[in-house]
Amino acid sequence: MKQKISTGTMVLIIAGLTGMLIASGCGTSEPAKQTKQQQNAAPEVKAPAPVTPAPAVQTPEPQTNAVPPPATPMQPRALQNVMRFEVPNDSALAVCRDVGWVYETMVGCEPPLGVKPIVIRKSPDGMPRACLNWLPQEYGINITGPDTMLYCQIVFQFAHEMSHVYINPYKGGWFAESVCHAMIYVCLDAMAEKWKTNPPYNNWFSYGPNFASYCKDDIASQLKHYNLSSAEDAHAWIKTGLPEAISKGDFDRPMQFMSAIVLLDIIRQHPNSLGAIAKLGEAIGGEKGSVDFQKWRQLVTPEQQPLVDAIAKEFTFPGVWPVAAAQQPNP
Repeated sequence: MKQKISTGTMVLIIAGLTGMLIASGCGTSEPAKQTKQQQNAAPEVKAPAPVTPAPAVQTPEPQTNAVPPPATPMQPRALQNVMRFEVPNDSALAVCRDVGWVYETMVGCEPPLGVKPIVIRKSPDGMPRACLNWLPQEYGINITGPDTMLYCQIVFQFAHEMSHVYINPYKGGWFAESVCHAMIYVCLDAMAEKWKTNPPYNNWFSYGPNFASYCKDDIASQLKHYNLSSAEDAHAWIKTGLPEAISKGDFDRPMQFMSAIVLLDIIRQHPNSLGAIAKLGEAIGGEKGSVDFQKWRQLVTPEQQPLVDAIAKEFTFPGVWPVAAAQQPNP
């Protein structure tokens, strides 16, 4: 889906590497829509306004394995330093930078298109999305509340769109969307832990548990859509409900979130293998966004292969999905 935005938008440069802002059109990946359950949920607790920044903690440079050709190692604070807001909101920017910290530390490598300025702006159409037409100079990410203090919602939307950056903004499909949804939960969990000891501001320690609650509540809401109650139920549904949905071409949001819950369960078992998502885009092809799991496995490091193997085992349905390479139309 492509969408044009108006030119002339003023950008407040907060911090960043060298880069040139191009306020041009906005093509999109599939936006992270709110579910009906989320729309009806109780209002999110607002965080206190920032007071004094907490002491900065030096992010250690992640270790990477050199075989096979790995993604470029991530430098400390590389993503955090290139983020900037069009709407002046230091507290919301601090939240987005902590999402960047999750990718720097847990994924541990650069996005496939490299590190570029990340420009975050208020969505003109009310839909979160990763913009394509700002590339190749910079990543444009629209979220609905960059001017608010609804930090859980900001993480929910921004983490999803950052996952598109890491998979490859030009690659999509229901499976890529499901991975993006799973990374929402990964980021919410990780930030709940980080804010116990190292929030961006000293008076934000008490807000951290809200991230964990928001994650838990959303998972429960998604399971309820299918009258399920646990991740084990989701694994069982994947084996029956997902092949049927794929056969019907029913790639709706509830199906993607159910897949995300299963992916999250697998990721939690292989937390040190998340760098594999930076190679996923190279293995996606075809009009349905089918994934060549064998190719994906070959692209990642040996340490990351167990994650790919576990995902392939769960999401391979012979004769249904992934679509064989010979059956795929040219992307």
